[in-house]
Amino acid sequence: MEHEAKNFSSILVQAIKAQGLTTEKLAALSGVSDRFLESLVEEKFDSLPAEPYVRGYLLKIAEVLGLDGEALWAEYLKDNDLIKRAGRGDEFPKNRFALPKINVKFVLLGILIVALAAFLFLRLPLFSSGKALELMNPREDSTIVGGRNFTLEGRIDSVYALSVNGERIYPDENGNFEKNVELQEGFNTFVFTFKKALGKEQTLTKQIFYQPVVQTETQ
Repeated sequence: MEHEAKNFSSILVQAIKAQGLTTEKLAALSGVSDRFLESLVEEKFDSLPAEPYVRGYLLKIAEVLGLDGEALWAEYLKDNDLIKRAGRGDEFPKNRFALPKINVKFVLLGILIVALAAFLFLRLPLFSSGKALELMNPREDSTIVGGRNFTLEGRIDSVYALSVNGERIYPDENGNFEKNVELQEGFNTFVFTFKKALGKEQTLTKQIFYQPVVQTETQ
C-alpha cells in the first residue's frame, strides 16, 4: 500500500522534473496551491481536502504536465485506504444560503386542491339547494286553488334560515314548517328565501292562482 502511494508520488515528481518545473512554478501555472502540491509529493494524504477537490486539482496538474488526468486520478485512487475510510461518495459542501429544491408537481397539486376546495365551498349551496328546502304544499311552481285559505308546508335543513315574502319562518326541531295564508283573488306570489350564516342567499318562487268557486243555484 505504501509502495503504491510512493508510486503515485514518483510519477508526479518525475513529470515535474521532466517539464523542468518546481512545485512553486507548477502551482503558478496550474492555479493549485503549492501547499497542496507538497502534500501530494510528500505523501501527506491525510492533509488533503475532500475527494472531489483532489480530483479537480489533479486534472489541472495533469494538463500542465502533459499527463492523462484520468489516469493520474486512477493512480491516486489505487488501494488508497485513506480514501476508502473517508468514503467514495463525498460531495462538494452545500451552500447553506441556497434555496431548497421545490417539487413542482407537489406545488401544482397543492394549488389544484386549494382551488377545488374553494370552488366547492362557493358552489355548495347551489348543489344542495334541492335538498336544503323541500316544499310539500305547493309542490308545483304554479297551482290553482278554489279556496281562499291555504297552508304552505315544507321542510328545511336546520343550518338554513327561512323567510317567506320577508317574514321569518321558524321550523320545528325536525325542520318542518307550516304557514297559513289568505289568498287574494288571482295570482299570489310567494318567495321563499333561505341562506346559511355565511352562505349565499337563495330563493324559490311559487305562484298560487286563487279562483273562487262559483256557486250555482239549483232550481
